[in-house]
Amino acid sequence: MSIKVDDRFQLFEVAAWSEKGLEALLASLDLPLPQVGEIFAEAGSRVMRITPRLAWVLADADTLLQWPATDGGVIVDLSNSRLRLHIRARAAEVLPSLVPVDLERLGPTAFVASMMHGIPVTILRAEGGFDLLVPRTFGASLIEWIDDATAGCPGVSRATA
Repeated sequence: MSIKVDDRFQLFEVAAWSEKGLEALLASLDLPLPQVGEIFAEAGSRVMRITPRLAWVLADADTLLQWPATDGGVIVDLSNSRLRLHIRARAAEVLPSLVPVDLERLGPTAFVASMMHGIPVTILRAEGGFDLLVPRTFGASLIEWIDDATAGCPGVSRATA
């Protein structure tokens, strides 16, 4: 398993007073509104529906997102509050011992919010493993804990920035 730290991405929380309002905000960027707990992925961006009136938009650093002015909702830039940990290789074997989630049931268009060592994490399936969105303030301690918890496991390498 390998862990790579990524802080070069955009993360926006989009909320509206109604489902139709949320759908309209996302439609202004030509993004659809997925079902709650599901992800819509398109080149360079993913929409994660958190609740009926709340979604996160995760985009590559070089993807240009121009949000419209709105009075029917709110858009908050969370990019500086999260780190993305790319966990690859033997992630499916090691992660289940670290987080109370059945990752085998996590499909390619789903995500899950859980806790890992008392720290909130959002887990997404990614090519070759999983991505974890974690609070930036806990990133270093969570990586150290994962490294310690997986020490001695064959095929596990230390986290890299």
